[in-house]
Amino acid sequence: MAFSAPYCNKRARFFNIGVEDRVSSIEVGKDADFVIWNGDPFNLRSTVEATYIDGNKVYQK
Repeated sequence: MAFSAPYCNKRARFFNIGVEDRVSSIEVGKDADFVIWNGDPFNLRSTVEATYIDGNKVYQK
């Protein structure tokens, strides 16, 4: 499987600070902070549908 340069760079940074086992992908048991948008996040008309911190839903529209 080929990975893009930004993906490999990100994983290297996580490895260097010793957190690669907790972050860098969405898997059971890993830290997860993410936002679900109803459109392109760079479009001013898009809004947040849900926010998750440490895998727990903390906001839902």
